[in-house]
Amino acid sequence: MKLPLIPQDKANHLIYGLVIYTVILPINIYLAMLMVVFAGVGKEVYDHMNRDEHVPDLYDAIYIVVGGLIGFIISIITKEGLQLF
Repeated sequence: MKLPLIPQDKANHLIYGLVIYTVILPINIYLAMLMVVFAGVGKEVYDHMNRDEHVPDLYDAIYIVVGGLIGFIISIITKEGLQLF
């Protein structure tokens, strides 16, 4: 069975979301997730406002948030993540 591949751009956005989450995680688990959402939406708003140089894509924001959600879920199911609550 051949699994579908994620395009390089979308994979990059997913990693960005995970990195943003991981960097802010020591402060607060919920703040980290909130910042991931703000980063994803903010980047696409910026792209929309600067269409001469950038191409807005809703899926880029979705992949950033999914990257953050991966980190969030890992935080919840690990002992360290549970201690952050």
